[in-house]
Amino acid sequence: MRWQPGDVVAYRVRVRIDQVRPEGEIGAVFPVRIIRDAADEVVAYQAPGSISKHRHHDGGGPRDRVILAMREGYEDATWRRWRRLFLRRPSDAHMVSLFWDSETDAFRFWYIDFVSPLRRTPIGFEAVDHGIDIVVEPDMSAWTWKDAEELDWYVEHGRYSRAEADGIRAEGERAVARLRTERERYERWLSWRPDPSWSIPILPAGWDAE
Repeated sequence: MRWQPGDVVAYRVRVRIDQVRPEGEIGAVFPVRIIRDAADEVVAYQAPGSISKHRHHDGGGPRDRVILAMREGYEDATWRRWRRLFLRRPSDAHMVSLFWDSETDAFRFWYIDFVSPLRRTPIGFEAVDHGIDIVVEPDMSAWTWKDAEELDWYVEHGRYSRAEADGIRAEGERAVARLRTERERYERWLSWRPDPSWSIPILPAGWDAE
């Protein structure tokens, strides 16, 4: 099934707690609006003011940001300030996002998440987030790793193998190179703007069903 432009779906972020369950557990769920759903690319929009669900968990690790264990129940979190457009080739091991300041309409940065291949669900999509990202300057002249220490912590504590972590870092180099060499494909979205008639999306029923 393909989603139609304008449809609101759930994007579920799964978190790997250990190597026993590499598919992870649901950590957060975001309502997003479909812009394009094709065999070669999925594009979705996360709107300012939308409310996501974040699962209760025990935290720790670097800067007390690592999810150590999941618990029952969710809490609401409001997505503020940013207009975010996700660009995802379904089989890629990364996802590129464009971030605009919703108050000034200025494009601020590119963001690369490292994730498992995209999986379709009856209510949208989901993927395992590997907890490390790259932030790229608007003109693509420079980039930096974000939360790299978390991936090192995962390896030290057996959540990811060293080979997996090395693969994720290598994917980072490839992702930045692709962003630059295929910049026309990505930069064509810089002029995109959401339909002003759209309401703030809300999560569809069944967003928490396994």
